[in-house]
Amino acid sequence: MFITENLQSAAQALGCTVAAIRAIAQEEAGGIGFYEGTDKAVAKFEGHLFHHHSNGVFCKSHPALSYPSKTERHTQYGPVGAYNRLNQAMKLDADAAVMATGWGAFQILGEEYEACGFKHLMSFTIAMHTDINDHLAAFVAYVKYHGLQHYLINMAQPGQALIQANGFAGRYNPHGYRAKDYDVNVANYFTKFNKQNLS
Repeated sequence: MFITENLQSAAQALGCTVAAIRAIAQEEAGGIGFYEGTDKAVAKFEGHLFHHHSNGVFCKSHPALSYPSKTERHTQYGPVGAYNRLNQAMKLDADAAVMATGWGAFQILGEEYEACGFKHLMSFTIAMHTDINDHLAAFVAYVKYHGLQHYLINMAQPGQALIQANGFAGRYNPHGYRAKDYDVNVANYFTKFNKQNLS
């Protein structure tokens, strides 16, 4: 669980409400950073990104792990399924597998480790497996690096939640977000959390 003080500090650093941050975390990973009852960070391995980072050398030998276009066909969820695919890919190319995976409460891709303030992929990976508040710190750094603060800030303006959630989704999770109602869900979560005075 997030520490309230850390959420408040993160919101202050971004100039937004706690509700905006909570909304993103809820949509990305159900508001959790680790699978329940485990020490495994929530993870989603993306085969098309693994294909990119490994230069497609495994697409013929491991077509369920490496493929050129994004698809949910091979996706597995939960601590067993998700890590089964991830571990298979890591045996082929560990760095490519980590960079091709969305990690933790905000599902930040490993390829964005520098945007999250880490000098090395390994230090990013360690942080993702350490504490949910490390996920939060990485998210703050990521948002600042990519200049996404204004979307989170403006969610609090009257009538702006969906508009700003749509703008944020287009930059943060651009592939197929409309089909999954990502922006609608974020706006709804924001409204819910805002009513709970989590700002």
